[in-house]
Amino acid sequence: MKFFQCLIIISLSLFLYLCVGNVAPFSDNDNSYPLKIGNTWEYSRQFNFTNFRDPNGNPAIPWFNISIQANVLVTAERLDTLLTSHLVVVLKEIYTEAGQTIEGEAFYANQEDGLYFYAYNGQSMVNPKSGFGNKIFFKGVYFNHISEVTDFIEKKFYNSKTNSDSIIYEIPPLLSLKYPLQVGDQWIYRTWCNPWRIDKKVAGKENISVPCGYYETYKIQWMLDIWNDGNRDKDIEFFDYICREGLVKRTVLFKDMFAVDENNNPLGIFDALDEMELTNYNL
Repeated sequence: MKFFQCLIIISLSLFLYLCVGNVAPFSDNDNSYPLKIGNTWEYSRQFNFTNFRDPNGNPAIPWFNISIQANVLVTAERLDTLLTSHLVVVLKEIYTEAGQTIEGEAFYANQEDGLYFYAYNGQSMVNPKSGFGNKIFFKGVYFNHISEVTDFIEKKFYNSKTNSDSIIYEIPPLLSLKYPLQVGDQWIYRTWCNPWRIDKKVAGKENISVPCGYYETYKIQWMLDIWNDGNRDKDIEFFDYICREGLVKRTVLFKDMFAVDENNNPLGIFDALDEMELTNYNL
């Protein structure tokens, strides 16, 4: 029964995808995400590992470095057309860690009711190896790098597909931000068979300080149900901080992750924080 329900939802999603048109994909006013061609955002990204425990839950000495540093450059590079009819802005993403640089693309457009995420280039999800010689086991999947876990949550992408450089479509496009942003508003980001349920909510307003300044932001909470069991995952705390300049900060806390060796033998349990902060921008 669940299979046929998914089939119906997928068919309706395809129909809706074909019907969604663009209003102003690069709209650059105070009420929409600033997608004007040429805009750039620079971020520092840091992964911190804490609360190390052995497989029995007892405190343990860390098995790897407790932090990893990286940088991210995002550029609104050009306009493009998807599936012959959908005008989108291509955001080029450059991820740099320990001298290794990886590029990819994400495809967005502003509509009257919100910012939509249409597709991405799978190559943007190719990440450096873990940097600590071990793997991570979380949500039933093995990962080589902590950043892959965030990619998996956000774009349903994981390391078994890292050779892909083709465009991966979101059908229908995902409502990334609902306009206008209002505290308390909540909407569906992913449906339960695509491949799991994600809701987003404007949890409040928050004044935050990042390396390039002080901003009044909307705090966007991601509420995930990875197992599609109707219960929100309590081991993932995911927040975006948005203002008229765009994404200012992102924090993703993963709890009770498993570290495993090269033979998938458990080493222990730990928590991980993936934090990205705006360091510079040009709009």
